[in-house]
Amino acid sequence: FPYTTLFRSREIVEPKYDAVREFSGGRAWVRKNEEWGLIDKLGREIVEPKYDAVREFSEGHAWVNKGCIEDEIGNCIGGRWGLIDTSGREIINPIYDFTWDLTGGWSWVVANAKWSLIDDRGFELLKPKIEFIQYFDDGYAWFMVDCVNDYEVYDGFCTDGKYGLVDSSGRIIVEPILKNRPGYRDWE
Repeated sequence: FPYTTLFRSREIVEPKYDAVREFSGGRAWVRKNEEWGLIDKLGREIVEPKYDAVREFSEGHAWVNKGCIEDEIGNCIGGRWGLIDTSGREIINPIYDFTWDLTGGWSWVVANAKWSLIDDRGFELLKPKIEFIQYFDDGYAWFMVDCVNDYEVYDGFCTDGKYGLVDSSGRIIVEPILKNRPGYRDWE
């Protein structure tokens, strides 16, 4: 059934959408004919419904998916993820297999079984692509290349790879040559 959103007893979203998520930052995701779009607090469409899946905004940006199919519990399977800002402008075209919410202006992304770290403008921090990266801690993160088993990569483990260390500016502190990951403070 169509949703209607009321604001102080005034209808602001016409009952033409199948679903309307809660407003946040003056924006709300709306669903029509199995596709998601974005409206402002006056009910005006910022992005017409065209995405198969969407995530909530984080640090002024949201991941959007084209081509996925929802499973029985609402998970998005397949497709490619891209990044938009609150104006609806696509910062990154949908090219990633997996993405994580922005944290401190950075996000982990996976494309073709290779990990990378990008900023909120789409700039890739690490090249060539890596196969696993850990969260930054005090401005440093361990990453791995040459992993053996891709399945384990997605579970957060990488077997028989080589470790390297990168700082938050993208500068490689330790080239990926180490078989075991020491604590990063060992390199200070």
